Amino acid sequence: MLRRALVSLVAAAVVGSDAAAAPSSCITNTTNATADERVYALSRKFQCPDVDDVPMACAWTTAWQRRVFHLHMSKMAGREVLARAPAAIDVQKCPGEVPGSLATFRGHVRPPVAPCFYSYETTWDNAVAAYASRPPPLVVTMIREPIAWAFSKITHKKNRRVEPMVAQGCIEAPSPSIECAKINFARFALEHLGSPLGPECDAVAQAALARQRLDASVVGLVEDLDASLCLWEYQFGHHRANATDYARRCDCRGDVRRAAAAASAAALRGNAHVVGITGGPKHAGKYEEQVSLRAVLRIEAALRPHARLYDYAAGLFRRRADVVARTTGVRLLCDDDAPTGYSGAKPA
Repeated sequence: MLRRALVSLVAAAVVGSDAAAAPSSCITNTTNATADERVYALSRKFQCPDVDDVPMACAWTTAWQRRVFHLHMSKMAGREVLARAPAAIDVQKCPGEVPGSLATFRGHVRPPVAPCFYSYETTWDNAVAAYASRPPPLVVTMIREPIAWAFSKITHKKNRRVEPMVAQGCIEAPSPSIECAKINFARFALEHLGSPLGPECDAVAQAALARQRLDASVVGLVEDLDASLCLWEYQFGHHRANATDYARRCDCRGDVRRAAAAASAAALRGNAHVVGITGGPKHAGKYEEQVSLRAVLRIEAALRPHARLYDYAAGLFRRRADVVARTTGVRLLCDDDAPTGYSGAKPA
């Protein structure tokens, strides 16, 4: 991916600075501040053993309620996560949680009493507040490269096209007009992971809060879906059930991962091409549009806040993948920008 060359350096610099301090200016009420700290504390409790260079929960013990919340952000592989993640991390789905029946955001998050894998399309603030009367969950979430996400978000509805929405100025600023669908493209991911902007929460504090919440989450990248699920499997300890099978399925140098990557790309394809977009399997034949370079550049410029957050998440993801490589010998990432200095041999 285009941004990966400098991702690790940028993310490492941020980790040692403002991400370490709680940006309290964005906490809007005591309930959310308390709920946030409970989630942070659970993540810290499960910090991976012998890992001090990256925040990374490893929930390997069986002595905890396997309560997991999937913070589903729209057009970020929600159905794929719900279909595949519970088995990968060995946490049962909550009753009624089936692919294709994802709840849309209404603000009424109601986590079940029993521990399970609960998925909801909402914001972090609403989710952690809903868990105030429950034991805190470990949060899992996916984030997507901004241009691919914008294409997918725009064309999710049959009557929306990229060029007209860009021409209307919808990408640069939210608008109540029907053409713009009331979507704040530039700050969508930040407002789901951070708190809404306002007098008590400026853009800098919002971004710092979002990074802190990513540090406390089990994070995946839509563009690396299979590697993400393998990383999650490691973080939840399910890889230990059969280490040989885990290596066979998850090492990017093997035939199984290469085949899985092709299948995942097919499932997610259709919305990330610069010269043109067409519907993937879910929307086959629904639309076909040629997108100008000018429109793409306007989207790229407007979504810089999203891009900075994605870069941070990608750096976090890749350093966690490096932990898996160091400790198991399984390489989750094989591209040119993967962490260097590791031979691929299993440590003695």
